This record gives sequence, C-alpha cells and structure tokens, in this order.
Amino acid sequence: MIKNDLQVSERAIRGYDLCLRKAYLLIFSPNLSSPNAYENMQGELSNMTRQNYFHSSSNQLVVESFSPLGISKGVDILTRANLSVDCLSVRNATLIKVPNKRPLDESRYEPIIFSSANKIGQEDKIELSFIGYTLSKLLNYLPDNGHVILVDGRTITVKLSENIKNANPALLYFKIG
Repeated sequence: MIKNDLQVSERAIRGYDLCLRKAYLLIFSPNLSSPNAYENMQGELSNMTRQNYFHSSSNQLVVESFSPLGISKGVDILTRANLSVDCLSVRNATLIKVPNKRPLDESRYEPIIFSSANKIGQEDKIELSFIGYTLSKLLNYLPDNGHVILVDGRTITVKLSENIKNANPALLYFKIG
C-alpha cells in the first residue's frame, strides 16, 4: 500500500477559486508553490488587519494559543490553531468562542479570517467554509458561522451551513487517496 502524504489546505481551497493551477501546485508540489509578490502583499495586509483587530479587542477578550486546555477553559480567542483530519489541513487558524446559549453548555468555536480587502469575496466564504468543515471533524459539530474581519475593521458574519456546499465541490475535485 502506498502512503499518501498529500494535504488539502485552506490555501489550496482559496487557490482553487482563484487559479486552478496554483491550487494543484499547493497540493501536489508545495515546494514549487512559493508565494509571488502579490500574494506576499495580500498576506501583509491580512496580517495588519489581524494586528489591528487584536489591538482593538485586546482589553476585552482573552487571547491564547490553541490547545485542548484553552478549549476546556473557554478562552475567548484561540490563535495558531493547526488542524489536520484525514487529508485536510488548516494552518495558523484563529477561532472565536461563541456565547453559550445555556450556562452548562460546552464552549463552541467559530473560525475567523482576516481579509486584505474592504469587501468580502467568494474565496473568503469558501475558505471559512473549509476551515469550519475541518474544525467540525475535530470538534464533532459544524460551527454555525464564520467571521471575516475586513481591512477597515468591519466584521462580516457568514452562515457556514449555507456556504459549506461551495467548499465541497473543491474537496470532491481534489479527492485524494
């Protein structure tokens, strides 16, 4: 039996919506798919959005690195979450705790992504859905929503159940193993 080390990541899913060739490179030849100047610029803008978001909410929310202990404590925001299930992987995700509807409920988390734009794009919805789907495989529940933080600081909430079908065609297309 041949061991299959291929991974479908959130970058490949985002790439699938923008450029099919880039998505294939990210999955089958990750060492050949280094970011170009445009991707680096977009990444820097996203990082600035992330920093601004944490700076503005740093006095209100507890932020910790992802860990089982952080989940059990119900930390407000978990960062640096590396999730891997089967051939799906997400690197450096950020998760925010959803307010409990009932006091004895376990803490639930939803994904957040930081955009480099002033409006939400289809690729943002697809990336959120992929992260939510991967998270659901680990935590045994599908998060209701995902959140996109735009460059101007606005937060857009996306219903994941409505958008998960947009991520599934890409997953089926890249069906590995």
